[in-house]
Amino acid sequence: MSPVTHTPATLDDLMRVDGKAELINGRIVHLMPNGDLAGTVSLEVAARLRDHVRKTGVGRAYADGVGFIPTGPVPSGRQSFCPDAAFMSNPPQTNRRKFVPDTPTFAVEVRS
Repeated sequence: MSPVTHTPATLDDLMRVDGKAELINGRIVHLMPNGDLAGTVSLEVAARLRDHVRKTGVGRAYADGVGFIPTGPVPSGRQSFCPDAAFMSNPPQTNRRKFVPDTPTFAVEVRS
């Protein structure tokens, strides 16, 4: 569980959170896990994206649980997001143990 603070949370705070969460307007918002159907659908989408990458040799596919940091201001106030599946045509060359510092080319949220 994240600590209660009076100052806006940061990406460093988000990195220390157990479980799936996003940073929105300086608040850490915890996300509920998917159910059976939504988990199956998101896995299928991610697998198809991976197949596309293997076939074309372009980009990188991501499964659920990968955090992305948008490159510019987002009207919703999101400072991070974690789609159920995603694809980047030109993945960044960065520290791959941290959030991806970019916005995916294609992202999928499965309704659950």
